[in-house]
Amino acid sequence: MRKRLIGVGLAAVIVLSVFLYYVAIPRVSVSGTGTASAFPDQAQISFTVRTRNSSAANAVSEGAAVIDRVLAGLAEVDIGKDAITTNAYSLNPIYNQTDSFCKQGYCPIPTTTGVILAYEVVQSLQVTIADTTSVGRVLDKIVQAGVNQIDWIGFSFKDQLYNSLRAQAYQKAVQDAHGQAQAIVGALGGIIIGVASASTNYWGPIYPEQMRNISVGTSLTVPVVPSGTITVTAMVNIEYFYV
Repeated sequence: MRKRLIGVGLAAVIVLSVFLYYVAIPRVSVSGTGTASAFPDQAQISFTVRTRNSSAANAVSEGAAVIDRVLAGLAEVDIGKDAITTNAYSLNPIYNQTDSFCKQGYCPIPTTTGVILAYEVVQSLQVTIADTTSVGRVLDKIVQAGVNQIDWIGFSFKDQLYNSLRAQAYQKAVQDAHGQAQAIVGALGGIIIGVASASTNYWGPIYPEQMRNISVGTSLTVPVVPSGTITVTAMVNIEYFYV
């Protein structure tokens, strides 16, 4: 009998707790936003090496020669192979295409004769630069090595700075939410007694990218520098208990 009474009592406590949690205790829901900004502490340059030759083997070797010159030039500005990644590599035949003429607004897709004119090697790479003041010098080395296509230049954060900014943004977002909740509950004549739930939305940083079209032999005399700070934004949704 005693165990039965204890069981009934526990069940009653659970039911009461659920009732209080979901019904009896009023709540207020708010959304808070926080931001943190800093100057980027690293940069990325994405570029493409294109070589074309009537021989596939020669096209590959010519492309490799350009890459070797790029690596040698980057080594001169203290950038090692571990900072360089290959994003894409392809070897494709270039066919002779037959002429096609548009008639009455219809333009047929050009067909090929099946004759291979040449082979093209396309290799896309990205180099990460730890010192943003070196971007101009790095570009010089890449272009001087024979690269004739710079796809983009971007600025970003290293992990340590990025994690610190994200934490700051979340802290400010929570403070913003708590301040709003206190203002609302205070206006209602109540006080906050706890947190019912919390969720987050992280917007992250928006990194600037600068497009560059550079022809072979071009020398950059003006260094490329980041244009201002980058902002990290976080948002939290918090539901508070109040009485």
